[in-house]
Amino acid sequence: MTNAVEPTGADSGAANPRLTDGLLFTVVPGGPRDYARATDGPVRYLAVATGDVLLGYLWASEQEDAAGFVPRAAAGDDGLNASVAWTMELRARKARELLPVQALAELADGVGHANYGWAVAGPEEVAADLAALKALAGQAPPAAE
Repeated sequence: MTNAVEPTGADSGAANPRLTDGLLFTVVPGGPRDYARATDGPVRYLAVATGDVLLGYLWASEQEDAAGFVPRAAAGDDGLNASVAWTMELRARKARELLPVQALAELADGVGHANYGWAVAGPEEVAADLAALKALAGQAPPAAE
């Protein structure tokens, strides 16, 4: 007498609906607020580094409610990871209703971590616009459509 076992899961040939059904995402009001991530006007910025590696630039608009972090292309994954951490730092300041330039000034004052860097000591710089800052970071401009 043999007890045959019917295949289940991947061996059965049947698709698991948990893996094939579409996911439903619902935006919930009252989530975290962010500064806008783009601006057309000039931006103040600070270089951010860890050790001797320049990770990118923390920036804020003087004219709009916009701020963000532009990772340097040469920093690779470390720059991208720093971008996430600095976005969280900016989000915390937005929750406190700081203006973007106030947030930039506060973040310049010793906020940071060995993994995502600190603002490099020195005065804020000004770029003509966000595109100029992205060019400084070595990011290619978006392809024309």
